[in-house]
Amino acid sequence: MALVLTDTINKRVTNDIKALFTNLEGSHDWLHISRVWHNAQVIQQEENEGCLLTIFFASILHDVADPKLKICDYPWIVQYLDQYELPQEIKSEILFIIEHISFSKQKDHPVTGSINFQIVQDADRLDAIGAIGIARAFAYGGSIGSAIYDESYPYGNREAENSTLDHFYAKLFQIEEKMNTTTGKSLARERTSYMEDFVRQLNKECNNHNILK
Repeated sequence: MALVLTDTINKRVTNDIKALFTNLEGSHDWLHISRVWHNAQVIQQEENEGCLLTIFFASILHDVADPKLKICDYPWIVQYLDQYELPQEIKSEILFIIEHISFSKQKDHPVTGSINFQIVQDADRLDAIGAIGIARAFAYGGSIGSAIYDESYPYGNREAENSTLDHFYAKLFQIEEKMNTTTGKSLARERTSYMEDFVRQLNKECNNHNILK
């Protein structure tokens, strides 16, 4: 049974999943997947905990069944994992992480997971904030025709997302307090501070005054 992450598994899974994300818009493309996997490795090494094999599969597969991307469904992931000689407990944990990792699911039905769950969730959330988070937010907003900001709520609306700026208040500024690991929290603080500076400058340039509300 495969209990460690080998180069063969790494290359095979990477090639398979990279092909699925070809031509997707920039906020949810293969580079996002790659960054999440990188973040997960950084956190795992710093925390010195977790199973790298589990973390790898969960990181690489975490967006495959995202409904808004319309790539594959959850049963496809189950069948895909069946190709590998994974112990049932590892396979079950990978599937659990994928099913519960998203911000929206945690908001509506919060769950507490293993250290592997916490690492992958932190890795994914880190890619939603900071400079790359800003870039992803406006890339996705542009792809769905969202305005940069709403004149009715020039500082951002916490209750409804009518613009990309609203998304910072409805989600991105909330991420730091929801991080799991010590490493994740430290990295999130730095990235959140950068976003706060950006929004202050955006407000200033949009004649919304140089404040962050």
